[in-house]
Formats: sequence, structure tokens, C-alpha cells
Amino acid sequence: MAIRNTPARTAKTADESVVTGHIRWLGARFRHGCHVSNGEQIVEVSTDNTYELPFITGKHRFVFIIPPDGYRCTTPFWSSSVHGPAHLANTDFKLKKMGRRPGRSFTALHITDTHVGGGKMDPRIHKHFGSWFKKLPADGQSNIPSAARMGRVIRQLIDEAGGVDFVIHTGDLTDWGEPAKLRAAARVFADLEVPVFPVFGGHDGNVERVTNGAGNFNAMYFTKFVAPPYYSWHWGGRHFISMMVESKFIDEETKKMQDAFIAEDLRRFGRKMPVTVCCHKHPYPFNVGVFRRYRVDSWLHGHFHSNRLMHDGKIRVFSTGTPAMGNIDISDMHGRAIRFTSRGKPTSRSMRLRGFRPTVVSRSSPIEIAWRSKTDLLARRAVPCVVDDTVFAGCVDESQGTEGGVIAFDRTNASVKWKRRLGESVEAPITAWRDCLIAVTHIGGVACLRKSDGKKIWEYESEHPYNRWVYTKPLVINNHVVIGTSSYLTCLSLRTGRKRWCWDEGGVSASDAMGRFLGPVADGSRILMLGRTGYVFDVTTGRVIRTIAEPGRSGLRAHITTDQGQCFVGGSAGYLCCFKIKTGKLLWSKRVSRTAIISGFIPFQDGLLGGTSEGVGRYSIRNGRKLAFRSFGIEQRHFVPYRHKERSCMGTPAIQGELAWVPSGDGYMNILQGKSLKLVARVALSAPIISGLAIADDGSAIGTDADGHLLAMRFGG
Repeated sequence: MAIRNTPARTAKTADESVVTGHIRWLGARFRHGCHVSNGEQIVEVSTDNTYELPFITGKHRFVFIIPPDGYRCTTPFWSSSVHGPAHLANTDFKLKKMGRRPGRSFTALHITDTHVGGGKMDPRIHKHFGSWFKKLPADGQSNIPSAARMGRVIRQLIDEAGGVDFVIHTGDLTDWGEPAKLRAAARVFADLEVPVFPVFGGHDGNVERVTNGAGNFNAMYFTKFVAPPYYSWHWGGRHFISMMVESKFIDEETKKMQDAFIAEDLRRFGRKMPVTVCCHKHPYPFNVGVFRRYRVDSWLHGHFHSNRLMHDGKIRVFSTGTPAMGNIDISDMHGRAIRFTSRGKPTSRSMRLRGFRPTVVSRSSPIEIAWRSKTDLLARRAVPCVVDDTVFAGCVDESQGTEGGVIAFDRTNASVKWKRRLGESVEAPITAWRDCLIAVTHIGGVACLRKSDGKKIWEYESEHPYNRWVYTKPLVINNHVVIGTSSYLTCLSLRTGRKRWCWDEGGVSASDAMGRFLGPVADGSRILMLGRTGYVFDVTTGRVIRTIAEPGRSGLRAHITTDQGQCFVGGSAGYLCCFKIKTGKLLWSKRVSRTAIISGFIPFQDGLLGGTSEGVGRYSIRNGRKLAFRSFGIEQRHFVPYRHKERSCMGTPAIQGELAWVPSGDGYMNILQGKSLKLVARVALSAPIISGLAIADDGSAIGTDADGHLLAMRFGG
């Protein structure tokens, strides 16, 4: 008699039922290690190839199979129903042996946030978000791809990665979670040559959220057409878990069942093999507790629309850029090929779509490219720090995340003077102070280095790295160093690195502050920090002197610049705002662009010079009125791949006397002159510059291009 591996059950209640099923092995005999789950409990398939699970109507919504390593389900691996087990479409599963040996190395393509849309929109979305749609520019939805385009993009990334075994999509498959769009995405996945493991993202449940309200189970369409909202699988000697982390789309009972499933799943598999966790949003605080007790060594997520790699203790965390809607961190990476091996943590290689970069035409120009560094791992979004004959730049590691730090280059020929490894990537600008440098990693680690040789004088690690993501330059004021973002600040002693005070807004997660380039600015002993809410601090004590509710226009997140006690900053809605630093008072606000502003605005010719998505303009320093404007290029898609009529200037201009160096998104470096912004010269670059520039003492302009190379340019006109 066969032994049935079934969970112990007490007496049945009126609404409790049992689901049973059969496993068919195609071309193979029974194999131990096949499991089935109802989203709460896990049972092993018995030797007679059957299983039995509780299935309570109104509680359990799906069943799925966890095949043994080396086997693949030829039927859908799950079945869903909200009306009890009798309505499950299929509880029998067919398994086929794959042509690979468990334990060998393999490659997964990590993609995320494709936001499939197009066609007619669900009327429930229009009714709920109608006022928001009215604020969008005429082409505001043109960056949302169709399912067919998503399929072409995934195939291209698979081809470029080479040797991909499967694809992991970490959520926001669709823009609004409409059933038709989810079905279309599922059809695209089914037509690919390699399997796809989708993860639920909040956008995939938006239609249900506006219908049911937040805090309910708003992933039923996803569960019906795409995959369970959480599940697990094996591949090549490694275990993978897909989990749901967005609180507005999951009810309390389902969350408890997911917790029970993950605990049981890790108990069964988390000691035998390394584990990779996949989810849509950043894992904090879900990474604590149970995951640390098992062999979890990596975490994959999306949501940020940013290309990042970091560490949380022993866990390597991958966040990947998106092929839709543009990356908030302005990177032009659209996927990540992750290499898993039988030993060690996974490593990765960032992927870029072919033909994504603008086409440039080289012509004779009075602008000379003096040199271009061999190193291509430099911070693409930071202005280099130039001191005398040395250029200091942050170093980024997108493969393992452990080799980030600071590199010192000779200003005359780009030879490396020294390199200091800080463990995590340094994407923020570096601050020079006397004979020291202050560098901050993208998770808030701070290091004070000696200029001459990079020797560490002191270092400090911020708490809760998931809420940090620092892109902004360290602020040195009096004997203090202040680092942070729009929701978090830390003040350290400039001499010792000891923490003097820390401010945390609380309740503002990395999700809310993602991609913001805002940093603290100071006037005297006052610090102004803008964000969803603005604050004025006393630098000595960290005391909040004033709170500014909804400063200026929503979405302030561009590079911030200062002049004579005032600061200037743009936002995602296209507004340029001016604030008084000591009081936080909004002096004026003017909409200067149809879409988001990334560039900083600097004083030039009795006005402010800065870039927008349409080009570069000079604006009144008194009220933001447009004084002059110049557009660059056509069909520029660097920021948003699917937007076709976009011209942009994301890099902050640099001033050299009467001239302005302006990098444009169409792939050129431009020199403008005078109040009318007359174009004096331009030169084609091998990759666009999306950051700002530094002007050296010899008049050369130094910046980092989108490929991570440092380059120096000289104007001979």
C-alpha cells in the first residue's frame, strides 16, 4: 500500500474541502522531491504519484507544483479558483525531464517593470485616476509599450545575454493590471523559447485595488492569467522564491498564509541549497528574521526603475533597470544577466537594448576630446571632483557590488594615481575639503580619505541601508559633514566621523524617495532639506526649526543648486522652484517643462541656465520666466525608450567665463555663448553625458559619459 504524504487534519468544518491531484512523468519514472502547495502548506507527492491538500473556500485561492530539480512542468504549473476546489481548472500536472544536470552553472535574465499598456483603457482606471491623467502632457502615455513590443524587447535581451536558461520578471508586467493586458503578457511569456517566472507588482493589481480598496486581495487577475502571487521553484541546485510584498494588494489572511508558506518552504529547501528571493519592491524589512536563518544569498527586485547592486549583510541585492518608462536613476540599462554557479554568490552583467543610444555624426569641431579614461566603471550621474592636477571620481561595481570606491586620476592624461575600495558603489559626487575627501556610498556609508594616497582617515556606516540610496554630494559646513536624502539625514564630526545627530522622517520608505537627487543645502548654521515635506534644521543640534508642508510643486527631485542664500530645484512635473535656504520659504515656482526636470540650474548671464526634457533654457532668477531657449537633436530616447518625440538635456551645464558647456541627450557636447544662448560649437561623443561637468584650472571641461568613462574636453575657438 502506498504511503500518502498528507498534512494532519482535524475534523472538517462545513466550508473545508480537500483538493487531490495526480502527477504524470513524461518519459521518466517517479522521482522523490516533487511537492505541491495550496499557498499555505506544502506536501510531497506520494509514491503513487498523487497528492492531497486542504482547500478552504474563501481562504485558499490556488494550488501550484514545485517540480524536482531538473524537471519542468509542461502544463500550467498552477491552478486558481475563488469558488472552492471543484472550480480549479486543473489539479493534475505533467512533468518532463530537462536536459541538464542539477548543480551546474546557469544564467537567468532579470527584467522588470515593463508596464504593458496600449489600446483601450479600463473605464475603472479612468474614473479613479481621471484628474491625474489630465495633468499628463499630450504624449504622457506614449512611453507605455504594448505586449508585442515587450516581447520583442525580451527576445532582444535574451539574444544579447547569450545562453539564457530562464527569465525572471520582478513585477509591474502591466501598467494598470487590466485582465486583457495580463492575458497578453502571459501569451508573450508562453511564446518565448525559455521559461519565464513572473512576480506580482503593484501595477498588476491596480484595477482590483480601485474596485476592492487597498488592503484586500487585489491579485486575482494576476493569479488567474499569469502565475500565483507567490510560489517557489528549483533550478540547477538552487532554490528560488517569488513573494508578494506590497501591502495595498494583499489582505491580512493571505499575508499570514504567505508567511506560513515561506517558513515551511525554507525549512524544507533552505538548508539543502542556496536560495534566491524574488519580489517587486525593495526587500526591507522583509529580509530580516526567517531569511537570515537559511542559505539566502541573493535578492532580486524591481520597482525602483534603477540599476543598482548592493549588499545587506551576506545577501547580494540586485535591482535592475527597466525597458519601459525610463529609469529614474537615468541609467540606460534595461535588463541584467545574472550568472549562478554551484559555488559563491551570483554575479551579473547589465544589459542595454540595441539601437537605444542616439546616432551622432562626427564633424570637424573646435572642441577637442583631450582624453578618455580606460576605466568604464565610474559614477555616471556624478560631477567629477577636480582639485589642482587630480580628478577624483566614484567607482561603481555592477557585477558583484564589492569593488566600488574612489579613483584618483591624473588630470593631464587620465592615468590612475590611486584607487580606494569602499565595498559598495559610490554614485554621489565627492567633496574635497582641505587635504581630505568625503565620499558616500549609495547606501549611506561615509569615508574620509586622504587626498594624496586615498588612505582612510575614518569611516561610518548608516543604519537601514534600504532607506538611503544616496546620490547627493556630502555637505561640509563648519566642522560637520551632513549626508542624506529627502527623508534621512546624518550629521558627522568632520574630524572623527562620529555621529552627532540623525534625522529620519519615518514612514517614508526607499520606494517613496527612490531616485531623488535632492540633497541638503546650507546657509550659515541652517540646513534646508526638501522632499515631500521640507525641513529647516539647526546644523549643531539637528533640531527641526521649521517644517514646510508640500514645498513648491510635488515631485521635487532634481539636482539642487544654490546662489546667495537661495536654492533652485526642478521636479518631476516640470516646475522650477526657488527657496530661501534659511527659512525654507518658497519664493517662486514656474513650470518650464512638459515633463520631469533632472538637470541642475546654475547662474549664467543674469539668469539661471538649466536643462529640461525639451532642451536648455535661460530663466529669470527673480521669477523663473523664460529668457532664452535652445533645443538639441531629434528623436532622442535616452531617458524614456518608448517616447519618440523627446529632446532632452539632463546634464547640468558648466560655466567657463562667457561660455556654457551643455551636454545634450542627442549625444553631443555643446558650447553656448551670451544671453541668447548662441551655439558656438558642438562635438559628437561616443556616449551621451547625463551628469554635470567640472571646469579645471586649464579651462578643460571634465565629465563622465553614460558608459562610465571619464573624459576631458578643450575648446580651441
